Amino acid sequence: MIDDVLTRGATMMAAVTRLREAFPAVDIGAFAFVRTTWDLGDGPIVNPVRCTIQPNEYGIRRFP
Repeated sequence: MIDDVLTRGATMMAAVTRLREAFPAVDIGAFAFVRTTWDLGDGPIVNPVRCTIQPNEYGIRRFP
């Protein structure tokens, strides 16, 4: 999966879920070109990171 902008990750997670239903034996990876953040702080704007998207009691949560 490739996404242009990853916010919460709900769309990405839904797409991966559907692909897993259709192709259960295939490993599915995902990549987003841009990941939004709530607090840029004093750090760099470009900050590559590997994250996890998981459902929780409030909807979808992305870590980090």
